[in-house]
Amino acid sequence: MSRSTPVIRPPRAAPRGGLVGACPVAHQAWPRDLLPPALRDDNPWGVPQRIDGRLSA
Repeated sequence: MSRSTPVIRPPRAAPRGGLVGACPVAHQAWPRDLLPPALRDDNPWGVPQRIDGRLSA
């Protein structure tokens, strides 16, 4: 039995819709220790956040 060489093909064109934002991730019920610093209540990085419709830093 001979081994076949894998065929390397160029990537196909990207889909028009893309996958950005297709599966939003909700961090609402995560323990604080598992959240990235920018998503914690104290927000040590000062990243702007929208909380209850209001923008805060």
